[in-house]
Amino acid sequence: MIFDKNEKRARELELKDPVKNREKILEYRSKSNWFIRYWVKGIPHDERCPEKYQTASGAEQYYKIVAGKAESGDHLIPVIRKTTIVDMVDFFLIYRKKKVDRAGKNGGYSSAKTICLHIANDIGKLTFDQCRENPQRLQDYIDNLPVIHPGWSPKYCWNIVKELKAIFSTWINKKLLSIPNPMNAIDEPLPDTRVIQYVPTQEDYEKIITTGLKERVRLDVLRLIGAVRYTGFRVGEILQWRCEDCVLKPTDGGLPYIWVEISKQRHKTRVPRPIRSELVPILQEQINGRSEGPVWPWKTPPYKLLDIYEWGDHNGRNGYPERLKFKGTLYQVAGVEVPRPFHDFRKTVKLELKRLLGDSKKARDYQGHKSESMDDWYTWYQREDLEEAVKESYKKG
Repeated sequence: MIFDKNEKRARELELKDPVKNREKILEYRSKSNWFIRYWVKGIPHDERCPEKYQTASGAEQYYKIVAGKAESGDHLIPVIRKTTIVDMVDFFLIYRKKKVDRAGKNGGYSSAKTICLHIANDIGKLTFDQCRENPQRLQDYIDNLPVIHPGWSPKYCWNIVKELKAIFSTWINKKLLSIPNPMNAIDEPLPDTRVIQYVPTQEDYEKIITTGLKERVRLDVLRLIGAVRYTGFRVGEILQWRCEDCVLKPTDGGLPYIWVEISKQRHKTRVPRPIRSELVPILQEQINGRSEGPVWPWKTPPYKLLDIYEWGDHNGRNGYPERLKFKGTLYQVAGVEVPRPFHDFRKTVKLELKRLLGDSKKARDYQGHKSESMDDWYTWYQREDLEEAVKESYKKG
């Protein structure tokens, strides 16, 4: 169906008062404004014809083109074409949140939310139609990511690209559009699959503890680093430990253990996990005779407590006020350069496991782990090999 919207408006005014509305009627009829009406899944949509089709015969021709594409699902209605990346990001986050709620665990939602916020701030005003017709806009954004955000690592830039592709893909799939993802035309940066750039050693750990004692870093912070170092658990998981879950002197004569929560096939279960001999005195000092309550006083990693300060050069002399100046983080002062404090000692545990196993296939699989989620790896690791590593630690002692 085709119609001239200006002619339609002119007729409506004629029916109301042709004398009073004479000038307006003449104005409408001085220029045509052809529209087409087509149906998608039983829903009518009106769309203005492009300028080159602004004649009766042109509108008929445009209607045949659009109607054919609409029937096959290749034509986008104007509302979808004008959708911005901000709209798609909001839609994507709602979809991810529902997925997380069904699974009963975070599933990377927090990370996706942060990345989506960056994308919305950078290119949120671009419309879906602009990206579809000119993917070079997306290519320019991706190529300039290291310039726009100089502090980002190559891996984080790759994560941005991967998330942007998922945003477009979710929008296209959920809206049942039969068009290719604009991100398919993009030259993506090579993924940074190097899981381990630098593995902290036992010597690094001892340096950190020695420097921490010398610089009077809080002892519970040093013990937290030790807990990550000797378990391989995430620091967030360790901060959830409770005193009543730590059995450091079992009555059955077995190894000391801790009740921990692990995720297996999306079901969280509490299981006892034996702990290494080096961790026992650390936990004994931290618990200090308590029978209940959290082992650690924080809910999130205490990064600020890793900062070390020293007195300024003048230190109150010659009329200058006493002032502290930042010396560096504990890791920097100790001369241990790792990207993520607390977390990177998990890599140390993996490396020790590789050496302990002596199985080249398992060593290759786990040392070069490329998946974002470590849950499956740690579920297996906590179930079998951790016990071997624990037994080995008591033999050495």
